Amino acid sequence: MSFPHITPELARRVEQAEAAYFAAWANAWKSVRHTADHQDFAGALAVVHDETARSTYNRVMAINAHTAALLDEIIPWYAAHNRVPRFDITPADAPPSLLLALADRGYTQTRFDSAWVSLPTRDTPRSDSYCWPIEAANFAPAARLYADVRAGPTESQEMLFDGMMDLLRGERFKLYGIWDGKLVALGGMFVSDGVAHLAADSTHPEHRGQGYQTTLLSARFDQAEILGCDVVAANTPFGSPSLR
Repeated sequence: MSFPHITPELARRVEQAEAAYFAAWANAWKSVRHTADHQDFAGALAVVHDETARSTYNRVMAINAHTAALLDEIIPWYAAHNRVPRFDITPADAPPSLLLALADRGYTQTRFDSAWVSLPTRDTPRSDSYCWPIEAANFAPAARLYADVRAGPTESQEMLFDGMMDLLRGERFKLYGIWDGKLVALGGMFVSDGVAHLAADSTHPEHRGQGYQTTLLSARFDQAEILGCDVVAANTPFGSPSLR
């Protein structure tokens, strides 16, 4: 695994890939549950969800030099959904004036997020486990495992199940699974502009700590290379139960 120099252009591609992934989720929920939406504000992506107030699903991404001038349009758009947006201040194009403009409107910096990027290479998977792409016949079991693992106080199982089912029907998101008598682990990949954005990693609680995610990671690196991606990016926190 190698870590390339993070140039502004590379950072921009990684940010845009993540934004495109969340736009796909918003489209999925909008299609099947009519509870989410997204809007472009001069290149910045605003996503909103009416079923959950969690900031992950109510945030502005891919912020650029035009965003500060549009805050008085963006914030009311969220207010119409009874939501307060989170602004992700990590993008390559965010100007210093944006922080001042947000502070003037009562926003404060509350957290730091991190991401890693790597050129596709091979990890060392388990020798006794194999992963396969999730095909249509297994969409429902895969979506159910994802929903069972990921559901919590802010996201219902039904919400996650419906969204994943619709996401799986698209062309840009691919999900891979490992079976051990039953489906026990998942790893997803969303491809955008030569970036493979890894997401949706989920392992059944009884099968965590057995190295399944290492196998899934290796397989997705291989697939990313086959698809012509030169960068793999992920933002799931290290040590997350879903990755063990």
